Amino acid sequence: YDPAVYATIWGFWRNPSKIWLLLHEFLNENEPVPNRAHLALARLEALGIVRAVVTQNVDNLHQDAGSIRVIEYHGNLMNASCYRCGAKMQLTKQMARNPSFKKKLPPKCGCGGYFKPDAVLFGEGIPSQAVSEANKEADACDLMLVVGTSATVHPASDIPYRAMRKGAKVIEVNLEETGLTNRISDMIYIGRASDLMQTLQLLEPHPSESASGEDSAAEVLTEPNVQAGAQEPPARGSSDGPIST
Repeated sequence: YDPAVYATIWGFWRNPSKIWLLLHEFLNENEPVPNRAHLALARLEALGIVRAVVTQNVDNLHQDAGSIRVIEYHGNLMNASCYRCGAKMQLTKQMARNPSFKKKLPPKCGCGGYFKPDAVLFGEGIPSQAVSEANKEADACDLMLVVGTSATVHPASDIPYRAMRKGAKVIEVNLEETGLTNRISDMIYIGRASDLMQTLQLLEPHPSESASGEDSAAEVLTEPNVQAGAQEPPARGSSDGPIST
């Protein structure tokens, strides 16, 4: 697929059906489901440990896994907006796979404009609300997790630096070192992001802790395929924060 045709806003203006046909084809050939890392982050949020997920992914898998506070830097393919009036349309995988849906592409709004998937295309800016919310989380966090990302795509890659300047610690969970590793990271775990599941047994509250009435929850911003920030929980015999390897 030619990125100039399928991945730019100019390509969409010239032929809006192209990106819709690509989305229809992708959803018919793939069955993306949340992996263990998505599920772990959702569980950590439910425990009050993760505060927000900032992601460059556009596949809605964090929400499918159960995450509530998801800041999408590059938008979401499962939502669409009319490029003329801004009206919203929510997609479902079942809808996109329906053969009759393909016959109606590109979907048209009542105002006469075409709907465009809310994923950010080349030539478009990052949604200002996503930037603002991510910056607020970075400013407020005590710990930022950088999970499963090369940390090379701007401006998302600036988020850990912003958190570091505000005094947060930075922990990486990646398959290899990144540009952050020797600059601002306080710790790096070399391994698959799905290994985050192993932290749940450390972070699940024990019955004795629950009975004590002590609040050991932490605030965390994570960003699988981007970055994360967090507030460290009270120390439990370690000064390394909530994630140990």
